Amino acid sequence: MSNFTAPCVSRFRGILLGTFDDYSPDQPERIWQLSDGQVVLPCLIPSSGLLYSLLSRPLESNWFQLADWSSHDDGAVCPLPILIAARPDDFANDALDLLPRDACPVDDVHADTMTLIRQIETAPLRGFVQGTLQDRDINARYWTMPASARHHHAFPGGLAAHSLEVAQDLASQSCLEGHERDLCIAGGLLHDIGKI
Repeated sequence: MSNFTAPCVSRFRGILLGTFDDYSPDQPERIWQLSDGQVVLPCLIPSSGLLYSLLSRPLESNWFQLADWSSHDDGAVCPLPILIAARPDDFANDALDLLPRDACPVDDVHADTMTLIRQIETAPLRGFVQGTLQDRDINARYWTMPASARHHHAFPGGLAAHSLEVAQDLASQSCLEGHERDLCIAGGLLHDIGKI
């Protein structure tokens, strides 16, 4: 009789962290991370085609199917869950909200940035800002890099903190009309994006 235990298949709604620079088809044992904004779940993705497909797209919320062999009767060490399928969540555009709480090492910068983006009333402009920050290469650096090498905000997360400060300052100007305020928020959040 075999000791094979059938996997438990579960669903997880979240995002895959990482960039295409991290992709290597010959490393099926590499540990990847999924995040739902609350939990960061390590997993394996042995299918190079699935991994390539996910990393080739911007950060987006997905429904992930995971196979988990964690219920061993013999007490053996449990392997990580294996990502076996992914389907985009077409009803949500909240990928940035699904980043881990510590995406930016500066307290509250990520949450306050998300709040400010949601205040942009002009839908195409809000979509532009979200789309820019959902680019995997930009996202991987925006929240963690300093704003400068030796001057202002020269610490991890300084770029995001400085960008938020500029956007908040511009948005607080009482002389602005709605669309002008929207442009100021977008301009403030993205004014240093070229540094990335």
